[in-house]
Amino acid sequence: MKHAHLLVWLALSLASIGLTESATWRGTIAGVPAWVTVVSPNPIPADVRRQPWWRWGNTETDAYIFAFENPQNFRMALVFSHGGDTPEARLYLRSWGALPIAFNLEGNRLELTDPTYPVLVLRPQSGGWLVNGKPNYRLTVLEDGLDCDQRVDPDGQIDIEITVGTDARGDPLWQTNRRRPEADPYQTTRGCERFGANLRAQPELPFKVAPSIMPNFPFLGIGRESPDWFERNPNPLYLDLRDYTFRLNPFPGFQNGGMYAINSSTYPPQVSFESPFVFYNFDPATRYAQLVVRGSRFPAGVPFGPEPYNLERTTFRYSWKTDNPTVWRYGLHLAGFYPYQETYQIGGQKFNAPSPAHLTRFVVGQRWPMVTFVEATQGYPGSEGIYFYSAQASEHWNWLSGTSDAPIAELESPYLPKDDSLVRTSDRALPPGFRGEYSASYFRVPQLYLSPIDQRVHLRWAQGGLWNLGDGRVLRTQSLQAGPNVDSWILERPASAPPTPPPPSAPGAKSPAEDGPPRAYPGKPEQALYAMGGYLLYTGPDGVELRQASYQLQAFTLEPPADRESWQAFRQRLAPYAGRDPRNLRAWLQAFPGPSLNLPGAQLSQVKAIPGGFQMVLSTPRPVGAALGLPSLPAGAHLLRYDAASRTWSRRQAETPKLQGRLEAKDVRQFEPAWFRLSLENQGSLDYAGPAELWVGNELVKAWSELSVPGAGRWSEELAFSPSGRGYQPVRLVLGKITLELAPVFIIPSQREGIRQEFGTNPMALILLAALLAAGLVGLWRAWRWV
Repeated sequence: MKHAHLLVWLALSLASIGLTESATWRGTIAGVPAWVTVVSPNPIPADVRRQPWWRWGNTETDAYIFAFENPQNFRMALVFSHGGDTPEARLYLRSWGALPIAFNLEGNRLELTDPTYPVLVLRPQSGGWLVNGKPNYRLTVLEDGLDCDQRVDPDGQIDIEITVGTDARGDPLWQTNRRRPEADPYQTTRGCERFGANLRAQPELPFKVAPSIMPNFPFLGIGRESPDWFERNPNPLYLDLRDYTFRLNPFPGFQNGGMYAINSSTYPPQVSFESPFVFYNFDPATRYAQLVVRGSRFPAGVPFGPEPYNLERTTFRYSWKTDNPTVWRYGLHLAGFYPYQETYQIGGQKFNAPSPAHLTRFVVGQRWPMVTFVEATQGYPGSEGIYFYSAQASEHWNWLSGTSDAPIAELESPYLPKDDSLVRTSDRALPPGFRGEYSASYFRVPQLYLSPIDQRVHLRWAQGGLWNLGDGRVLRTQSLQAGPNVDSWILERPASAPPTPPPPSAPGAKSPAEDGPPRAYPGKPEQALYAMGGYLLYTGPDGVELRQASYQLQAFTLEPPADRESWQAFRQRLAPYAGRDPRNLRAWLQAFPGPSLNLPGAQLSQVKAIPGGFQMVLSTPRPVGAALGLPSLPAGAHLLRYDAASRTWSRRQAETPKLQGRLEAKDVRQFEPAWFRLSLENQGSLDYAGPAELWVGNELVKAWSELSVPGAGRWSEELAFSPSGRGYQPVRLVLGKITLELAPVFIIPSQREGIRQEFGTNPMALILLAALLAAGLVGLWRAWRWV
């Protein structure tokens, strides 16, 4: 083994270290009473003892033992030695600083008794700890005390080998971490990190690090501060005196702007999990990232991540900021099956992943099967981007892989948590102030646009969207015309349950109400605004307003930022737009002047696009005179249709849905799969839209959360079903509280069922079968007797 000589040497000689003199410095470190005992083979003169404690010894032969709060509370030991051409440092911690260490110091011997092995061994690849007065970051670091990703006490076996490299200025440029020994990653389902890397991908940005408490060993820090990577890097080795937690921080940097990271559960070249995780800085005046790209990739055959494991699973979280450098504003989340083709190298490690220069175009230049778009309207703090309403949710892969044809319910009806705390359902949730749009069947290069109606950024070709307003209400968006742009906005209070309860759960399974925060199930509209055919149609508690106006559904398109220039262009393009009040849809009409018709007390419903125009149901408590091209209307409910080509309206009395239907099938046999066709006709003028269940006998064939049959129209669907009943079976279509009885279907009994039926109706056949069986048994008995 590469490090076998080190392990043997540690096991034989580390616990007892021959030293000749010790002295203890007393003072404060970070405001905490501290005692540093220096043990050296050399005398420590009196004049040296009047200097700072780190000058009492050296970093080639001496040891430093640290106690805090009281002189017996020893928490850390740092032991230096010189092997070959370079020094070596061994850091001892018990429970990684949480518990005091134990040792014996008698005469000229220092014996570490708990722990007996160091958690870290550091040595320069060449030279000393300093080179030309600067820290020597060309290091090898051996870490002992990790069981997968859980910290444990060291056992003398190296768990992680860390290699650090530098740039031309001597600042740390890159770091790689590799788990030892290299077990086959597919022999376990524990997806812990086996390979990691950190790279300053924008080395032109200045490197900043906190000053060390020990200038002759410039990697150590002791204090009572949380790291602020956006100000400067914390010390790579840091003992936090608030709770005696030791942190091993990446030498080049962590999640500050300019960093490129790999956190892989597999070894190169096929990296997985957070590979890559990149923080782009477009403003050198700050250390913040303005764009963060978090990849989550699991190659086909890797038994980690979401199932199915036989597929390539590639997803990205793509978040960016606008004017405020401390909060994220927008995010794209993308999921699909694209493998990594590019080979990239950090230090001596080569792996398959997009490079920092090519990653953004790889992400925003592909045709993704699934995309979500999120806006944090009030901004979202943190370093990693926007987690919410994400295509990276593992639960989406049943749909993406084709193992389920059930649409992803959390996209249309996401969770509505009370705040933006991260919980198990966050990737399928929209906290207050967040709005999201989705497409689970996108297959396009993602593109955004600004709507002049609401002055908000939207995802082109979204299937729908929702804004959690945080006061028990949501604003739904949709394209009723099945086009690339939003044309309807509905303000509603979500229902407390889905329109149709889900099928009975397995024993012990949680009900939807117990599974997390409330969901945005479709509720009762309070206000709505539609942009259809040159009209703006408003309905709300104060009545209806119809306005003819000149407007566009799209002011301009926007490309997701991929570099500094496109990020600046995105910000500049949006600067004049502040967005409209989502709680007052009628006020939006003020921006679009034109002739209007106000109808106090009236209501609009069932607004939808039809070929060549649109239709709606207008319910008015009083007669309405002809206006805006509409005919005069008596009080009541009216189905109005607008033809865009002729710019004319037509009227029909609104009639409630009246459904008739039939279930057709030919030569259907019991227990055998067969195709059935359900056909429905609506003889009313209004659409039917609601839950439905089809039953054949006592068997549920299919349940629809929302079945839609257009007014005066037809609908049909083919259904695969394997019936267990026989003979004539009744057929029922349950429509909410209404049951529609359809003509029965005949199921041909199976052959097995036919035999049972034959014996059940013909006793002589049963007697004959019994006689044959008896004769057979007699014959067997005689043969046995003869033998």
